[in-house]
Amino acid sequence: MNKKTYLLLIAMSLLPLIFLRDFTTNNELRYLSIADEAIRNGTFFTFTNHGIPYADKPPLYLWFVMLGKWLLGSHQMWFLSLFSLAPAFIIVGTMNKWVKRELNEPYVSLATLMLMSCGLFLGLSVFIRMDMLMCMFITLALYKFYKIYEGKAQKIDSFLFAIYVFMAVFSKGAIGFLVPLISTITFLIIKKDYRLIGKIWSWKTFAIILILCGLWFTGILVEGGNEYLNNLLYHQTVDRAIDSFHHKEPFYYYFISMWYSMAPWTILFVYLLFKSFIKKWFFSDKEVFFFTVIATTFIMLSLISSKIAVYLLPVFPFIAYLSVLLIKNINWKNHTIKIINRSTLALFSIIFVCSIFIVPNVNKSVSYRSLCERAVEVSIEEKTDGFCSYEIKRAENLDVFLGEQIDIITFDELINQKNKVLLLNNKTIENEPKLKKFISDKKQYIIDKNSVIILQ
Repeated sequence: MNKKTYLLLIAMSLLPLIFLRDFTTNNELRYLSIADEAIRNGTFFTFTNHGIPYADKPPLYLWFVMLGKWLLGSHQMWFLSLFSLAPAFIIVGTMNKWVKRELNEPYVSLATLMLMSCGLFLGLSVFIRMDMLMCMFITLALYKFYKIYEGKAQKIDSFLFAIYVFMAVFSKGAIGFLVPLISTITFLIIKKDYRLIGKIWSWKTFAIILILCGLWFTGILVEGGNEYLNNLLYHQTVDRAIDSFHHKEPFYYYFISMWYSMAPWTILFVYLLFKSFIKKWFFSDKEVFFFTVIATTFIMLSLISSKIAVYLLPVFPFIAYLSVLLIKNINWKNHTIKIINRSTLALFSIIFVCSIFIVPNVNKSVSYRSLCERAVEVSIEEKTDGFCSYEIKRAENLDVFLGEQIDIITFDELINQKNKVLLLNNKTIENEPKLKKFISDKKQYIIDKNSVIILQ
């Protein structure tokens, strides 16, 4: 089998997960809720989360969420997953094109399967997040840079390089600019090609990026004013980098997270990269560049105050493909590589089967869809005036399923609620005797691990 066949089989193995999985409450429901609010408010550049300004993320991915709601009338997992899965496949296709002179079969299939089966990369290929989109634009930008470096670029490639850098920023933020900037300049310094630094990062490149950013920021000023723009540029960017108010972790965080993020290939990747660096096994400029991207990005992200495992995603394509380039250099036997390829494909077969039989049950634990659907039915039957929740995580985003805002209340507020539908977890009822006593004489509908209570 060739790499295209492997990609087709991977796509097929992920289909049940895409179609059967429900939205998680932590981030996915929040993005849907923010998009719904933007549609109601008629805004495209500024966003709010239940009235609170949400300048955490640029608008591109939220536009896709809004587009799905507008086209389909509701948020559909299969549609939104395309904006993670398609970028993942584009990354693979770009990397395969990049190494086609160095890698033939079965090496290129090995690289494809290794990257797609990395724990974090695989997960972000189907989850509703903007990280894979940013990773795609970073990969495309770096690919265009290398074509320019080799002298094989077309006239449009310099323009596309600037566009891809901007789109990476427009997908996730400043990391989309810093990764290409630092990695390309560091590589050119290593190669002592100082002239090309000015050619790559020319006034034209910065002009394109600044013009596009200017249009974006103008939209922000029109819709949200200076306060929102300051929030985006300083609070969400500078403050997070220097002394983060969110996801603050120590310098060594990624030295720990990489062990589970790159599973099941972590030990192999670390061994190959470390030994190759010590033994100076990087023979080609391409291998040096891939390693430069990995090292500079890893160091930069470690220096930034805000850290979560997904931030490291842009280095995954370069780790996987550099590792396979090194494997070819040390002449692994084709028989060994074919065994690994088949074993990895077996992993995707397991994902296919598990998705069909396990995901529907997992939905009951991670999703509140069935709870909210029952709450809406009960509200219509009982003619109540609204919804409230007590001790449910991220309950504010349940408006996606309920169709209206839900009140988050304390126990003292709970006892004064009238003609409302209450949503709460059954464990909370068992752990709080006062609550259990209060609802003992009220209508209760149990839905899996949660309950709907009628407050009269």
